[in-house]
Amino acid sequence: MGWSCRFVPWLALCASLSGCLRSHTVYDGPRCRAPAGMVCCNEADLAETDWESLCPFECPIHRRLVPASECGPSVGLPDAGVPPMRRDAGTPPRPDGGEPPLSCEPVRAIAGCSPAPGLVAVRDIPFEVPYRMDACACCPATECQVTGIDPDARVLSLTTTLCDDLCDCDECNPVVGACAVPGLPVAGNWAVHVNGAPGVILPVRDAPGGPANPSGCGTFAEDDGCGSSDVLSGDEWDPTSVCLRERQGRTVVELRHDCWRCLYQGPCLSYLVPDARGGEIHVGASAYPGACDGVCDDGCFSTVRDCEIPDLPPGDGVYRIIVNGTRRATLGRGASAMRTTYCD
Repeated sequence: MGWSCRFVPWLALCASLSGCLRSHTVYDGPRCRAPAGMVCCNEADLAETDWESLCPFECPIHRRLVPASECGPSVGLPDAGVPPMRRDAGTPPRPDGGEPPLSCEPVRAIAGCSPAPGLVAVRDIPFEVPYRMDACACCPATECQVTGIDPDARVLSLTTTLCDDLCDCDECNPVVGACAVPGLPVAGNWAVHVNGAPGVILPVRDAPGGPANPSGCGTFAEDDGCGSSDVLSGDEWDPTSVCLRERQGRTVVELRHDCWRCLYQGPCLSYLVPDARGGEIHVGASAYPGACDGVCDDGCFSTVRDCEIPDLPPGDGVYRIIVNGTRRATLGRGASAMRTTYCD
């Protein structure tokens, strides 16, 4: 049974896709203006000429950097909107479909995580896909670009990159980004491919309305290098042990299996059900056989699966880790941190 399809819809981590977004955290540093002859063109096709950003210059969200001749008349800066120093999003695509090339090294994101309330993907409505990289940096930077939308196969293809850290400090700030996704033209379950490999299932609703998704994460499936495997419809598996680990500056749920045989990791999904004391974090992982691997031998080995969990609310809280319906660990925050059980 396809666990990844029936667990919880992959929490609409999607952000208007046919664009190239470069995501940064805000840091102090040298500021630049647009290069000579270039302007920030807004969604009304009006030129905003007075923006500043950290160097190298980037336009704020929902504006694109273009030659002045390709935009309308100048309107200066808007009365309100995105602060000039914000660099947490980039340039939406031009109507002609042209996209700037990615400038950083392609590195596959490990998960998509949606804050509360979880976003919902709806047919023909643009949305955003927040994602996480398996890295941290002093000044984290990453890019994301939509590389394909196949309505017939219901496949959405993304490429993510990891940029060089241009700062020098000892901080380990998570590398996170967001992809802008145009409205997908067909309702149903879409396979999201990340850097050429299937990652997770994204349900797309036919119309607005209905319940919101909870905050949660979809840790992407392992790439078996085959291309023909049914990665996203694997079966759930029960871990031998469950631990809480710190990884790249955040807590992950570590699922361990003591006798793993001839399988690859499918998506691992998690979601938060809050309550007055904290809440429950539900986690479940799937596995699939590689279509190119041939006959499985009789041996087995120990394996570990790190599952991303959603960001938790600030303050004190006790969160019960529920794996495949069974409580396996406890995560305490704030004054309740001593109640954490690191392994069952």
